[in-house]
Amino acid sequence: MTVTASLLNGRFARAVRVTGTFPVRAGVEEFTARCVWDGARYWGSASEHDGRFGAGFREVLAWVRDVRAVNRAAEEAGRTVWGRDAAEWRRQLADAVTKIAETAAEARSEHGQVTGDAAERSGAALANAEQAHRDAVDALTQAQRGYQVYGGEDARPIAAERDAVLDAGRRVRAALEQVKDAPRATEAESLALVAIAEAERELQAQEEAWRARLAAEGREPTAAAYGWLIQMFEDPMRAWVAWHTEHGRAGEPFHEAYDRWTEERHGQGHRPAYTRAFLNANAAPVAATSRPTPRSWPPSAPTWPPPT
Repeated sequence: MTVTASLLNGRFARAVRVTGTFPVRAGVEEFTARCVWDGARYWGSASEHDGRFGAGFREVLAWVRDVRAVNRAAEEAGRTVWGRDAAEWRRQLADAVTKIAETAAEARSEHGQVTGDAAERSGAALANAEQAHRDAVDALTQAQRGYQVYGGEDARPIAAERDAVLDAGRRVRAALEQVKDAPRATEAESLALVAIAEAERELQAQEEAWRARLAAEGREPTAAAYGWLIQMFEDPMRAWVAWHTEHGRAGEPFHEAYDRWTEERHGQGHRPAYTRAFLNANAAPVAATSRPTPRSWPPSAPTWPPPT
């Protein structure tokens, strides 16, 4: 957008020229809109599209009217930042912190209704909400101090706290959603843990039977063959087989080797998850509890015996 000033018919006026891509009824169009502004009202406009001029686009004019006029000298002196003076920044930050406090209070209320195993998960999210509120209050306090030090004449110390308040707002909203979601997430996790434990038992039983059969036939088990047993894992078989070829230990069960590989990839304390089971339970806990049979996961085992 460019603005030029001139005398027009004895009146001081500014010609505003806006060029860009704008939404229109049929989609988006790239055009130039020219408006004449006398400081209080727009009294003439035209638009240029494909070299032709026509009536002004109301959407563009409405957008231009909403654009905050910025005084370049005031911006350079720090009296305004992005067109807002210190008093306006102070009001906006105070309003934002008030909303953050309301969201934290809502999270506190929601947490009070959570019971059982979900309370711990909800409590951790509530702690995040409370910390976000404290951080927002600290940022506002810092802004208030800057306002007092400079007597409201310098907007920069106030605007500098804007990002901290915005970040606190995002965090407190995310924490509220986690508090509300705690019962569902806890139920989904408990269902997934049952499926994971069942899959672990079945996988270990299959491995033991497989090892016994190979031993009876006088053959040695290989990691490549075991890869068929872990098709329900999200992790690629080839990467695990390549790792086991280099780091496998003699006599170590493959499920323990897989756990060790997962810990090395994701850090200590990471439990190797049967990711498909967790996602299925997390996406549809109600469906998981209403299955006609007590055990419908994991899916049917692959063709057995696997190749060696």
